[in-house]
Amino acid sequence: MAKSVVGILDGNHRYKTEIRAGEHYLISDEPVTSGGTNHGPDPIMMALGGLSACITMTIRMYTERKGWHFDRLNVEVDTDVRRVDSEDGLTEEERNYVVEGRLRTVRKTITVYGNLDENQIQKIGEIASKCPVNRMMNRNVLMKQTIKKG
Repeated sequence: MAKSVVGILDGNHRYKTEIRAGEHYLISDEPVTSGGTNHGPDPIMMALGGLSACITMTIRMYTERKGWHFDRLNVEVDTDVRRVDSEDGLTEEERNYVVEGRLRTVRKTITVYGNLDENQIQKIGEIASKCPVNRMMNRNVLMKQTIKKG
């Protein structure tokens, strides 16, 4: 099923963009320090939020099918871009993700609160990487994940 989102930038605004996603309206903007008005998260934060939400929903669907219960699930996602002048000192995995002299890394920390055992926690970690947004982003970004019990 194809999905479509429309970004609309009014000519009177520098970066503040209305995003129409189906029946929903969101605002994305840049911080004041970058010339925006800070009326919404910047596009990178929106993408990270989408990844975080997708992971939580994928885990929920899986745990419901398994009949597992957790009290709370936190998925923290952060990113950085590192300029790479030389690939010396990089791991083989990191070398595979250097594009145009930059290494983009996304780190996901999944914390599961509740009475799940270590095998269940590890399985949840495996399932997390199967969310559609993770798969979509995983081509040019080095994804790192930590799974832990809260």
